[in-house]
Amino acid sequence: AIRAAQFRLVIDYDYSQASQVLPDVLHGLGVTTVPLNAGFAEGPRHRTVPEETVLITRTMHADLGCLFNATGERLDVIDDQGSVLTPYELFGVLARWWSHRGVMLAPASSPQWVRGLVEEQGSEFVPTNGEPNQVLRAAASPSACLATDGEGGFVWPYFFGAFDAMYTLVKLLELRAVAGEPLSAATARLPQAAYLTATEFVPWEAKGRVMRALMEAHRDSNVDLVDGIKVFVDDGFVLVRPDPDEPACHIVASVTSETRARDLLDEYSRRVREARGGEGAPVATEIIGSASPAPETAPA
Repeated sequence: AIRAAQFRLVIDYDYSQASQVLPDVLHGLGVTTVPLNAGFAEGPRHRTVPEETVLITRTMHADLGCLFNATGERLDVIDDQGSVLTPYELFGVLARWWSHRGVMLAPASSPQWVRGLVEEQGSEFVPTNGEPNQVLRAAASPSACLATDGEGGFVWPYFFGAFDAMYTLVKLLELRAVAGEPLSAATARLPQAAYLTATEFVPWEAKGRVMRALMEAHRDSNVDLVDGIKVFVDDGFVLVRPDPDEPACHIVASVTSETRARDLLDEYSRRVREARGGEGAPVATEIIGSASPAPETAPA
């Protein structure tokens, strides 16, 4: 299917080891590639997709573009219109195009629509702890067929029990060829919902107190404790997750409207600060952004 599709790709290798292996694989599949930053080089690596890579993908009218991380484990994808997909959008496209029945795993902080989409395809969704090693451990389950860490890492357990960006790209091309649908069109059909995150400074010694206070406040609520405390609300959830490496707690709100998501962020940021107490440290709250925001409904 890939050979017949005659795809054109822009690949930013970011000087990763993938540049030593993937070109021969894609050439054998009849894929025309425009390689960027191939080979090896010292220096800082890209943390986000460079605007230059996006521009070249759009200018070349490529079927898609992508950026590998330095280890070749993680992948960022650019669609045929030059838009960079979020990791969860890519997971959603893969899950829908593959339509494979099994267990699909993603962090508990995944947007609420991810569960619905997976179950719509006849698969089972299982939330995991967001740490990469915990995702890999969960993906070792015999029934697991696809897992992501929400940071561009994808595991295909039937093929290899580790994050593999090269296999993910080839699988994406195969599914794209079979679907006969541009990546931009598939992304546009994903469910719409607000997804906002914030971070609050919480000293190490206060993390336990913060989580205990939240547990006490929600002892009679519908919660999930896979990763932090996830409180389900009418149209989604709000999650508070202590960072395992930094003195901070992350707050995630995934609901229908962005206004509602911001209200939940404000409320739970306040709860975290109150439980943290007077530690004398500054608050560091940041709105990271939203993925697939839902349109606001005008009041009647």
